[in-house]
Amino acid sequence: MKTKNLVTLAIALVLTVLLTVLCVTGVQLGKNIVIPALDGATKGGDFADASYIVYTLKVPAAEETADEAENAAEETSDEAGAPAEEPAEETEAPVEADFAALAEDAYQKLLGRAERQQVGGVKVTRLGENMIRVEIPTTDETAIATVRETISIPGDITFRNADGVTVLTGEHVTGAAWGYDSNTSTYTAAFQFDEEGAKLFEVATRAAIGSSIGIYQDGQLMVNVSINSAMTQGSAALSFSDASAAYAVAYALNAGHLGLDLEETASGTVPAPVSAAQFQRVMLVLGVALLAVLVALVIVHKGMGLAAAISLLLTVVCTVFFFGLVPYVTMTFATVFGLIAVVAVKLFCDLDLIGRVKRNIANGSAPRSAVSAAFGVNILRTLEFAGVTLLLALLMQYLGSAPVKGFTAALAVGSALACLLTMLVTRPLVMCAADKQLPASK
Repeated sequence: MKTKNLVTLAIALVLTVLLTVLCVTGVQLGKNIVIPALDGATKGGDFADASYIVYTLKVPAAEETADEAENAAEETSDEAGAPAEEPAEETEAPVEADFAALAEDAYQKLLGRAERQQVGGVKVTRLGENMIRVEIPTTDETAIATVRETISIPGDITFRNADGVTVLTGEHVTGAAWGYDSNTSTYTAAFQFDEEGAKLFEVATRAAIGSSIGIYQDGQLMVNVSINSAMTQGSAALSFSDASAAYAVAYALNAGHLGLDLEETASGTVPAPVSAAQFQRVMLVLGVALLAVLVALVIVHKGMGLAAAISLLLTVVCTVFFFGLVPYVTMTFATVFGLIAVVAVKLFCDLDLIGRVKRNIANGSAPRSAVSAAFGVNILRTLEFAGVTLLLALLMQYLGSAPVKGFTAALAVGSALACLLTMLVTRPLVMCAADKQLPASK
């Protein structure tokens, strides 16, 4: 057992040094370069320049043409001697009310589209009554083009029979999702209709048996569905051999018809509140503070402090690596505060473990028994905290704002790693110290 603990100590030391070097400086192995984790992490709006696009909401051209026809009819009535002032006053208020409702509906649907972006951290805000601002936490042209294409599409979905006649529209679609069917080894795009849409779809499919119904987006055919029987459940699931095709159809159906056109009127770059140099200085200060904590642990608690320091450093480095490896997780001030909270919680748990071990030894317990008893109580508290943190993080992913999501994500990942490393690293290393294989503290 003693040999096993010493092997654990050696592996932990080598792994800590290696990961710390990779995290801070990166390394080049032949032609392959591993960049520093902090450089690889996706920077949020606090640490990276962002881009923005401003859209003006406008009534679709078809509705404008109808208005023009109505105005022309009124002008004809004027020439015939009919009063013109009263009709204008009666129709003006309803038009404004309808536009306000359509604008709010478009804003809510754009918020939903922003949540489903593959580029994380996209923000949508209202500017006055007829403008919407979309902020993208990057200046990468590819990412901007992706957001521009997917968030601002008009989303005009129509279902048409083989003769090209529209049988129902996307306004009747209440939801859509894509997935994988393991039974058929195909990707699926499933969607549901509201009550009226279900009736229209049943009638349309009954009339199209032996033929097909096409799903169109902005007049362009996305997919042609062969109809073998009437669909009476108010839902359908389409099969695809390609995941991207299933995702595209589900995304388009789920985006919702805006009812208004989006005209891009402005775009540009928003400088980051914290420059790259300032970000590096912030990380340097935090690194020095962490180093001071590690040194203090070793000085005060000797061997057990060294065990806690190794486990704490591994927790921080692995958490930072997580942000460097996962592209849709962004590094913001909230994320940094989450990392600081992880350090505080991990430090508290390890100090609690060391304190319990010392009290057990002082009460006459053998070193190994003292560690086992202390660890049994300590790991339960650590697991309870990690469980509560994970549940909170999952809840905040649905209810919280972007900063809250960043904070809870960092806290959840760090807590899970802290719990794992407490079992795999802290316990055997503290056992080493208890066995006098490391310098012991009094």
